[in-house]
Amino acid sequence: MTPSQALTLAGVPESLHAEAIASLNAADFKRSGLTWAKWKVRLFRAGKIADLLDWNDERLCIKHPELCDWDIAQIGRASCRERV
Repeated sequence: MTPSQALTLAGVPESLHAEAIASLNAADFKRSGLTWAKWKVRLFRAGKIADLLDWNDERLCIKHPELCDWDIAQIGRASCRERV
């Protein structure tokens, strides 16, 4: 299925297809360097991030908005349940 076919199936008007495809291409370009950027923060800035946050803080971007580029969202919460 081509992107144009997918947009048609999603109900996007034909007049907006070119703009939608351009937006998808721009997002793909921006995403390409994201993996390295996040790994760099996790490997080289973890100690500094830990020093900036208190124990009860959830996210870096909430406490220090100027460092939103360094923010790492948690994947999920770990829970401990006993199996019976």
